[in-house]
Amino acid sequence: MGLRTKLNLLLLAVALSGAGLLALFATPYLNSAAKHDVEERSRIMMESAAGARKYTSEQVAPLLHRDINAHFHPQSVSAYAATNIFAALHAKFQDYSYREVALNPTNLADRPMDWEGDIVQYFRANPSVTEQVVQRDTVRGPILSLSRPIVANERCMECHDTPQDAPRSMTAVYGRVNGFGWHVGEIVGAQIVSVPMSVAFAQASNARLVFVGLYLGVFLLIGILLNLPPVFKPILALSRIAEDVRVGKLASYAHGTHALTTVLSTDIADSTSHAGELGDDAWADLLNQHNHVARKEIARFQGVEINTAGDSFMVAFDGPGRAVRCAFAIHDAMKPLGLQMRAGLHTGECVITQGSHSGIALHVAARVAAKAEPGQTLTSRTVKDLCIGSGIAFRSLGSFTLKGLEESWEICLASEQQGPHLVTDAGERVRRFPSNKKT
Repeated sequence: MGLRTKLNLLLLAVALSGAGLLALFATPYLNSAAKHDVEERSRIMMESAAGARKYTSEQVAPLLHRDINAHFHPQSVSAYAATNIFAALHAKFQDYSYREVALNPTNLADRPMDWEGDIVQYFRANPSVTEQVVQRDTVRGPILSLSRPIVANERCMECHDTPQDAPRSMTAVYGRVNGFGWHVGEIVGAQIVSVPMSVAFAQASNARLVFVGLYLGVFLLIGILLNLPPVFKPILALSRIAEDVRVGKLASYAHGTHALTTVLSTDIADSTSHAGELGDDAWADLLNQHNHVARKEIARFQGVEINTAGDSFMVAFDGPGRAVRCAFAIHDAMKPLGLQMRAGLHTGECVITQGSHSGIALHVAARVAAKAEPGQTLTSRTVKDLCIGSGIAFRSLGSFTLKGLEESWEICLASEQQGPHLVTDAGERVRRFPSNKKT
């Protein structure tokens, strides 16, 4: 398993485990925030009901009580006003409700259901408690109920003390059995606001998905960046350094390791004219395709990219035969792109310091490549001698002086035996070489 695969698998494992932990720890927080939001909405509804009750008690009831013995107006009852105001809300949003229940109500419709009765009994058992919040599971989903106790006061006694003292108009409507016997200061019922939690929980779930999605998106971006060659190459070099340090080669990286290396130098023939014909954008696109194809072949033949500039590559190999065949493969791979390559190779000692190659071998390979015609692979005599028995054919083109190098170098044309790289007009191309002119 290669370093890239290991790195991607590690990144994937960290991303997935982190996403799971994020979802695990975010869920209680988001659900708590959702519950708090529902509680606040419930309190707003409760305060609205309290406002309706106060207005009715202070503004409406005094006007309607003047002839209460002759005519009973339920609109004068604060609970009636608050309940009917919220009935309009309940008609549109059935999961939202406001109820005022009593253990001994005048109107039997105000009798509590079992769970409402439990709330009233809780307030009676704990008179210091002024508010209670409970969550119930229903067929429509979870419902949050906010409750406050109803305490009988002096004004309540006008209708709820005894049947004899109650307004005749009221007993004519509701009878003389229910709603009597209350005492001042007694907790006789509860105001209960019920609000659905399903919407808030759904919003919390969506927020959790957004957080997890953003988290995974960050790791996806990191993964893409780490797999880009400019980022991955240094990581690969550091990995090799770490491995060498692990096996005791630290000194080599401090002072440089000398190794026999075959260096391949390639570039696009007539690149300037290509760029002029295509234009900047099309040439940049073609150059990207060239780089992708070249790197694919370099990886296939186990080469190590030393550097690249423009349309040229400098690649190191630990064997000359594989290096030459990589050059052949690059020639073939570039044909569908309409590109002809020039390639030059030399085998010599390189200094490898912290994963970076240097030495005269790199310069020789570049100068040999500069001598090549489009479609040719040229090598130094050293490469030819090391490839004896490899199945690669070499033809000597003579000795040439290379720019910046004093001695003459014998250059050979490489081709696969009985292969497509043995060009029939190579002789004409060879005769064009200026035998002693510096390039």
